[in-house]
Amino acid sequence: MNTAEKTVSTKMMAKLANKLAGIVFPLSRWLSYISMIACTLMMLVIASDVFMRRVFNAPIFGAYDVIKVLLVLIVFCAVAYVLTVKEHVIVDTLIRLYPPKLKRAVGTISYLLNMIILALICWQSLLYGISMLRAGEKLVLLQIPVSPFIFVVSFGYAIFFLVALVQFIFILTGTEEYRGQQLPTDEVING
Repeated sequence: MNTAEKTVSTKMMAKLANKLAGIVFPLSRWLSYISMIACTLMMLVIASDVFMRRVFNAPIFGAYDVIKVLLVLIVFCAVAYVLTVKEHVIVDTLIRLYPPKLKRAVGTISYLLNMIILALICWQSLLYGISMLRAGEKLVLLQIPVSPFIFVVSFGYAIFFLVALVQFIFILTGTEEYRGQQLPTDEVING
C-alpha cells in the first residue's frame, strides 16, 4: 500500500471513529447520569435505613437488596464515561519517558488487549444473564429478578468496548480528539 492509499484509509478510519464517537460518547454520558441518580438514591436509602434503625429500631425492609441493585447501576453505567473523559487510572511511570512512536505502539497494544478482555466480559455476562433469566433467579427479600441487572453489566461493558474501540482507532490514525464534543485535555486536567 502506498502513502496516498494509507492516508485515505487513515482518514476514512478517523471519520468512522468520529461518527461512532458521536453516538457512543453521548450515550456513555447519559449512562453516567443514570449512575449519578442511582448513587443519590443509594445514599438516601442508606441514610433512611440508618435513621429508621437508630430512631425507631425498625430498619427498612429490603434496603440491602435495593443497595445491591443500585450499586450495579452506579458502577456499570459509569464505567464507559470514565474512559470517554480519560479519567481512568493509568500507571505511566515508564511509558511517559518513551519516545512518541513507542508510546503509540504501547497504547495501541494496550487498547487492543483491553478490547479483547471487554468483549469477553460482555459476552460472558450476557450468557450469565440469560442463564439467570431462564432459572428465574430473584433477590432474597424483595424478589426482584436478577437477570435485568446482569444485562445492565453486559450493556455497560458493551458501551465501554465501543468507547475503547473509538479511542483505539484514534490512536491508530493519530487523531487524538473527538470533534463532536469538548473533552478534557491534559492541560485542562493537570492545569
